[in-house]
Amino acid sequence: MSDPHRYRGACGVEKLDPIKYLRPSKWACEKDGHVPLVCDLKEKAALIETLVGGKGLSLALLQSMQDTRVGCESYARSGGKDSYARISQFQVPAGFCVTTEAFTRQTQTYPLLESAIISLNEVATGQKDLELKTACEMYV
Repeated sequence: MSDPHRYRGACGVEKLDPIKYLRPSKWACEKDGHVPLVCDLKEKAALIETLVGGKGLSLALLQSMQDTRVGCESYARSGGKDSYARISQFQVPAGFCVTTEAFTRQTQTYPLLESAIISLNEVATGQKDLELKTACEMYV
């Protein structure tokens, strides 16, 4: 019997383009011609997925929703309580995100790091038949 959770390759679903108006242009985050290596979640640059990655963007969006809760309180009083309850359940602490630029520089500087990441990804997705714990111990 095959494992239903085992990775079997890409699912074949067409990836949709991200909603363009949610992100500022890539140049909005540059300071003196340099892309930041760390980005505060409250900065506008944290809303650029290609800069902070998908998880960083999600945290920044949740942070921005949390920051706009004050404006949602009037909506909640007008009968939109379900919506307000959903927004208020997210508590994102103040934080920062290491940018994709920093990650790229690290993997270019340390090729062994990049090969370890690729190998661990292959194990985690079932492309290599090895226990993840064993694979992690090999690289630590």
